Amino acid sequence: MPTLFVPPTEFVTENPEVATRLRASAESFVNGKLAELGLRGAPRRTEMRGAFRGLREYEWNGPRDALLGSVFLLPSGKVQASEFSRVVFFVWRDDCLLAGANWEPGTAPLRGMPTEAQRGGGSLAQQSARSPEGRSPLRWESSATGPHSKRLSLLFEAIGGEQLAAGGEVVNASLARLACKWIPPRQEPLAAAATPNSASSNAEVTSDSKEKAAPSAPLSWPAVVPTPAVRKPDFPRRAHRVVRAELTFSGPGDAWPGAVANVFITDGVFGSRKETLVGADPEGKTSPFAPVSLAQAAARALAPSVHDVRQTSFAVVRRRGRWLYLNRGRAYGLEIGTHLIGPGGAKLHIIQFAPDEKGVDVGIALVREEALASPLKEGDVLTFDGTEFPLRSAPSLETNPL
Repeated sequence: MPTLFVPPTEFVTENPEVATRLRASAESFVNGKLAELGLRGAPRRTEMRGAFRGLREYEWNGPRDALLGSVFLLPSGKVQASEFSRVVFFVWRDDCLLAGANWEPGTAPLRGMPTEAQRGGGSLAQQSARSPEGRSPLRWESSATGPHSKRLSLLFEAIGGEQLAAGGEVVNASLARLACKWIPPRQEPLAAAATPNSASSNAEVTSDSKEKAAPSAPLSWPAVVPTPAVRKPDFPRRAHRVVRAELTFSGPGDAWPGAVANVFITDGVFGSRKETLVGADPEGKTSPFAPVSLAQAAARALAPSVHDVRQTSFAVVRRRGRWLYLNRGRAYGLEIGTHLIGPGGAKLHIIQFAPDEKGVDVGIALVREEALASPLKEGDVLTFDGTEFPLRSAPSLETNPL
């Protein structure tokens, strides 16, 4: 049965005493979210020591293992008594992708805080059922300066991540990575084996007992089972598009600030592409910070750049000797060494990637075999080669004795 991991609440503050003072309030907040998922009983396990101290584990009816993270955002400055916003978010365990996020006001919202920034997000039940497949993976992140910059940056990442995840996108957010440090490694239990003569290890051994003892079996020590490494996320979980928001806040420390916002997209492989999605005011004027409206505008502008990665065909756009430049690259599942086939029994494999004129990575394939009468040319379509390699099976000792 899938497991839901619940790490302790993170407190974004410079005052270390806040975590102690607000721990009971944070635990009550998280328990309320667990109740929405039907988890009202005691956890199956609670880690009491070590790097994962405080991590709770529940059995739940979700599609797979996940983490339910929570963050309390406290205002910057000298007075950090109460949080102005609370954020809870889902992260899938296997690949650290953001499934969704909710935000609601804390006990002391900032003065002038807009309604859209106080509460929002889908229900936890709906978020836990999301499973975007075949979409172009994105990394959603932000950088900010000014009052409450780190707090508002995390809040904006939660809002923007929820907008994209609700639209079926695969989102790798900085907010999700805040909880990924709590992902425990998968470990297999050690094989059950007893040490030699464990039953009589404490018995006194004499010369007479040695003579009367029956011949013992060869010594067999417990098998050492290596701890498996944490599985690396499979493609397309690694982001190949980076959406970054640059935010500059200004205003009094006890009020909701104004902002100059600029959201742009870059290529996640070569970084040679930079396209503005939502531009700041040309004159640099500050406007009230509206995170939901800004995230929605960025999502609309981002839609043409997000594509389905389940296509299995690749077109030749240019040929240079035995090198063929394709119209798609790593964003569509190609890797170094990927084998492709083409018209006339042509056989190729990927040897390199390079950015095209738009800064998007494309694959470069080396032609191994092709028909001399009809060599591959621009416009030809290639597909994945389903042949398993190596072609010959490993030799056996019966058919090939040493």
